[in-house]
Amino acid sequence: MKQKIDYTDPIFDLYKIKCYEALDSTLELEKSTLPIYAVLKNNKPEHIGTGVLINIKSKFFIFSASHVFDEIGDDPLSIGLGKGRKLLTFGGDRFSTARDKTGKHQYDPIDASVFPVTVDLPKDIKEQALSYKDLDLSENDDNNDIHIIAGYRIKKSYAIGNQSYGKAQAFPSIKLKLKDYSLYKKLDKELHIALAYESYNIINGIKQKTPKLTGMSGGGIFRSKEIRIPASSNIDIIRKPLLSAITIGYEPKRHNREGIVIGTKIHVHLSLIQKYLPGLL
Repeated sequence: MKQKIDYTDPIFDLYKIKCYEALDSTLELEKSTLPIYAVLKNNKPEHIGTGVLINIKSKFFIFSASHVFDEIGDDPLSIGLGKGRKLLTFGGDRFSTARDKTGKHQYDPIDASVFPVTVDLPKDIKEQALSYKDLDLSENDDNNDIHIIAGYRIKKSYAIGNQSYGKAQAFPSIKLKLKDYSLYKKLDKELHIALAYESYNIINGIKQKTPKLTGMSGGGIFRSKEIRIPASSNIDIIRKPLLSAITIGYEPKRHNREGIVIGTKIHVHLSLIQKYLPGLL
């Protein structure tokens, strides 16, 4: 199935070091994740998911999961800027994969959406956006690189009035082997990345129970790519962080089947831009 993590094995110390390095390498890229809000009841904005801000040729987009936008419908999109700043709200047409039989995306296995930003963003938020060079378009899927799941959990993101507060969180994980994707009906190795959803994870440097990831749908899955550079006496390793996928959901462990976090590969979102804005890429 996947590489089992034995927390009592001394090799776990090496795994922890790799996780620390991966978390450090992706720290700047994680700033591109933003919480998404909707006015659902009592006229109060509620956090419903996460998006990733991308800059392509000076045009800005929010990459997310389509089911996050199901709750918004045709209403404007609101994103949180944090630190008590006002929600940024704007309208527009999003680019999405096909709706399911319910007219929404609850059963859409691809679950990808791109929302063009139609307002001028604050300078500091623009600087947090990822560029095309930060996207992982590699076809080398069967790798052992550490991946980082980043976004905003509902328990850590909230709004008071029209002001947003919250803190992004990031969790390291390892990929399932491609040969094991067939064990899960929803997975397509051409479209998805599947990561282990362990009962325990490295949180704040120590082993802790993994929290529920509610609210992190639409957030980023970052690959901390290991690049080996031969030197005169040894092989140096540097890490190149890249956005590989957008989180669309997770399944906890059931019976003998391991828990997984599912992401839709970033090339799917780029194909939506190519379809609706031909020539931009």
